[in-house]
Amino acid sequence: MIYTLENDSLKVQVNSHGGELWSIQTKDGVEYLWQGDETYWKDRALNLFPYIARLTEGKYMLDGKTYDALIKEVDYNPLAHVVEEVDFQALVSNEMVHSTAEIILENEEKVISGVLQDELKEVAYKAFPADLVDKIKVDVAGMKIGDTLRVKDLEIAKNKNIHITTDLDAVIATVTAVHNVVPETETDTEGEGTAEEK
Repeated sequence: MIYTLENDSLKVQVNSHGGELWSIQTKDGVEYLWQGDETYWKDRALNLFPYIARLTEGKYMLDGKTYDALIKEVDYNPLAHVVEEVDFQALVSNEMVHSTAEIILENEEKVISGVLQDELKEVAYKAFPADLVDKIKVDVAGMKIGDTLRVKDLEIAKNKNIHITTDLDAVIATVTAVHNVVPETETDTEGEGTAEEK
């Protein structure tokens, strides 16, 4: 069910399926959220990345029994603030699962020179349940101007049990030079001219 909340400035639509924000629109019709174009990606809820369909340690407990699983679907009623239904997908040890891992850059303040530009926040991959990872920590200390970190440079890319589906040449971070050029102001130029005339 789609719920609509509206005031004098905005109209917001929320889907009870997953509690997804579907639309944030101004009164003059300007849309601020992705609208699920099937040509590229039919789903919504970009704000959920990168912790999608994950359970802590990939497990949940029901009636005293522990299961390996992913969250498949969640129906959430945003007006009542109630989760109405949760569907789980059981993990089978010999079946690969599609997942994503968040990239965390550490020691950014220890970049030798320049400015670190981070361009990729997560990596998509397929792996067996035993090999699933939530986070990839990367130490960027010592990087300098001109250095580039790519997906293929990550430890996870070298793991034979994990199949990376993100482009291996995709840039995660790069270090660029700082360009701080302060232009002369017209006031300074005029002041100098006046001094010379005197």
